[in-house]
Amino acid sequence: MLSSLSKRSLQVARCASRANVTRQASTNAPKHTAYEEALQLIQLDKKERLNMLSRVEKEISRVASTSTPAQLKALDALKFDLQVKAELNEPEVQKNFKLGNIDMSKPVYRYMCQKQFEKAPKSKLMERLTQMNVIPDLLAPGMNPVVEVAVKLAEGPIEPGVFLKPEQSIERPQIDITNFHTESRLYTLMMVDPDAPDVENQTYQQYCHWLVSNVPLSATSPTVNGGDSVLDYVPPHPQKGTKYHRYTLMAFEQPNEGQEKVDIKVEGRGNFDVKNLAKAHRLNVTGATFFRGEWDETVSKIYSEILKSNEPNYATEAITNDDVIHRVDLRVGKIVQIQQHSEANHLFIEQVDLNTEPTDSIPNPRTIVSGLAPFMPMDSLLNKSVIVVSNLKPSKFRGVLSQGMLLACSSADNKSVQLLSPPENSVIGERVQLQGVEWQGQVDAVLKPKQKVFEQVVPFLKTNEDGIATYKGIPFTTSAGEVTGDIKNAQIS
Repeated sequence: MLSSLSKRSLQVARCASRANVTRQASTNAPKHTAYEEALQLIQLDKKERLNMLSRVEKEISRVASTSTPAQLKALDALKFDLQVKAELNEPEVQKNFKLGNIDMSKPVYRYMCQKQFEKAPKSKLMERLTQMNVIPDLLAPGMNPVVEVAVKLAEGPIEPGVFLKPEQSIERPQIDITNFHTESRLYTLMMVDPDAPDVENQTYQQYCHWLVSNVPLSATSPTVNGGDSVLDYVPPHPQKGTKYHRYTLMAFEQPNEGQEKVDIKVEGRGNFDVKNLAKAHRLNVTGATFFRGEWDETVSKIYSEILKSNEPNYATEAITNDDVIHRVDLRVGKIVQIQQHSEANHLFIEQVDLNTEPTDSIPNPRTIVSGLAPFMPMDSLLNKSVIVVSNLKPSKFRGVLSQGMLLACSSADNKSVQLLSPPENSVIGERVQLQGVEWQGQVDAVLKPKQKVFEQVVPFLKTNEDGIATYKGIPFTTSAGEVTGDIKNAQIS
C-alpha cells in the first residue's frame, strides 16, 4: 500500500493537472505591471510544486524497497509531472525551447519535445507512411510511433518521403532517434527497400541495406552509434528501369523495455522479411521514416566502385517482331446486357458489343461468361466499356458458350478484382495498342489452345504503380489514351 503521503501527493497532483491554481496578485502594489504580477504568480506556483516535489522524492526513497513496481511507477509519474509543471511556464524555458536550446536531461524539455512531436510531425509521418504504402508493405497497420527517427544530411534533416539523389546517401547519413527516456535502452535499426526487383517471380522483394542491433540510446544520447553490425551499410542503388524505391529506416526497441540484448543472424540482404525478423526477436517498432530514390548516372558508379558488380538494367523489354503478343486480338467492347448464370452463382453472362459484323459463328453482340459475380454487383457492369480478348477459342461454361474474355486486374490475395477500363471516348471495336509498338502480321483468327499463346502473354500483363495496364512494362492504349485498372501493381488476366 502507498503511504498516506503518497496518496495525498497523488491527489494533489491530479488536481493540479486538471486545472492551474489561480492566484490573485496583491492589489496593494499598484506599481507592479501585469507582466511582473504574472512572474510573481509563476514563481509562487513553482515554489509550491517544488515543495511538493521534495516531499514526493523523500517518499520515493522511503518506500523504494517495500513498494510494488506499479506503486513506484505511479510515484515516478507524479515526480515527473511536478518537475515539468514547476518549470513549464518559466519565460526562460519557453525562450530556450523556441531557440532550440534544449537540454534533454531536464524533464520539462523532454515533455515539450514529446508534445511537439505528437502535435504535428507524427501525424505527417503517419500520413506519408500510409499514402506511400510503407504501411502495410513493411510496417503493420496500427503502428504507433513513440520516437522520432530523423535522417540528417549536411544540409540538415529531411522530411519523410522526399526524393534524395543516390549520391546524397553514398555515405550512411547521421541517424538521430529522438526519444524521451532517460535510461539507456537497446535498439535495433534497419534500412530496407521494399521495391527491389525480384526477376524470377516478376515482382518485388525486400532488400536490407543496413542492419545493426544492440544500439544504446537515451534522451540525452539520441544519435545512432555503436551496436552490433549485422549487415554493414550499403548505399541505395535504385536499379535502372525500375520505379522509385522507398528506403525505409525503422527503429525497434528490444525486449524488456530495451534491456535485453539480441543475437540477430540473417542469411543475406535479399528476400528480407522485416515483420518476421521483428517477431522472431521480439522487437517492437517504435519509429520509422523513409526517403525515395530513382536511378541516375551515379548509380552506375555505386555498382562499379562500391558494390563491385555489373549493373543490371530493368528498362522496358523490347517487343520483338515475333513476340506472341502480336497474335492476341484485344478490343474495346461495351457490355449492353448482363444476367446471372442460372446454374452458377459466381458467373455472369454478358452480351458485349464489339462493333463487328455478325457471322454464323460469332454474333454481335457476342456472349461472354465471366466469374465476376463474387467481386462486383451485376448492375455496375451494364453499359460499361471493357477490354476483351476477342480471338480465344469459344468454350462452354456450365452449358453457355463463351466467345471471349474480359480482362481484369486482381489483388495479390485475389480478394479484389476490377475490370480494365479503356479511357472515355475510346471507339467501340478498336484494337488496343501497345505504346510505341507497331503490330506485326495478322492476329490469329482463333488462338489454338494447344499452342498456349495467351498463356505465354499472361505473366507479363500487369498494372504499374500508376494503375496503367501494361505488357512487359509497356502501356496499353486506345485512340483516347491509356488503359487503366483500379488496382495498382496487380496481375492482369
